[in-house]
Amino acid sequence: MHLILTGATGTCGSAVLKHCIDNSAITRVTVLSRRPVPLANGSDKVSVVIHKNFESYPQSLLDTLKGADGCVWALGIPRTKVSKEQYIKITYDYTMAAANAFASLSTPFKFVFVSGEGADMTERTPFLFGNIKGRAEKSLLALSDRTSSLRVYSARPGYIDPEGDHLKPSTMQQYIYPYTLVPGLKLLGGAYIIGTKTLATSLVGLATGSGEPFPPGCGVEAEGRILRNSFLRGLSKESSLERGDLI
Repeated sequence: MHLILTGATGTCGSAVLKHCIDNSAITRVTVLSRRPVPLANGSDKVSVVIHKNFESYPQSLLDTLKGADGCVWALGIPRTKVSKEQYIKITYDYTMAAANAFASLSTPFKFVFVSGEGADMTERTPFLFGNIKGRAEKSLLALSDRTSSLRVYSARPGYIDPEGDHLKPSTMQQYIYPYTLVPGLKLLGGAYIIGTKTLATSLVGLATGSGEPFPPGCGVEAEGRILRNSFLRGLSKESSLERGDLI
């Protein structure tokens, strides 16, 4: 299995990369990154491509990626760190450019977009995060409908709880959230929390699976293509599925 990964220096992406390195079923990982990825050092299966423009994919790069089975698109940035225009470009424009470019790399090609709880495809939420994540989800579904080789999933994790010594939690994750946000979420039964190992297992399973939609159920929306936090938590617990979606 050959996977493409972005966002490999972030909390989610680094967990996905660690899972791929440890998983013998994943034979090749191509990481697209603006800067070096220390976690990839020493792994024969990981190639890091320094890619500066995530709105453009030259044919030479696509030739290198040809035959990849899927992509985990974990590239993102907190809304508070950039302007509104930059946030839209990173969250929406970059995502759609990649999905369009990668769609013909294989058949089927699975594109797994890391969205988030609070995303709203109607764009009626007061929060830019929810509106733009929802816009990307809706556009990905439309692109998949008109592109026979493309299978998309939008994963909506809740609060991502860092796990593993390869991660470097932010100041908020290390000193603030464990004493403020996390206890409140746990009072709700933990339904809005997901550990990085659990999330990584689910995302890689989606990217390496059949690409078929999931049947209706709790945490499954948009005819099996949008998967909420509660479903992602359960998905990773399955050692195998009859559909062959997890390895």
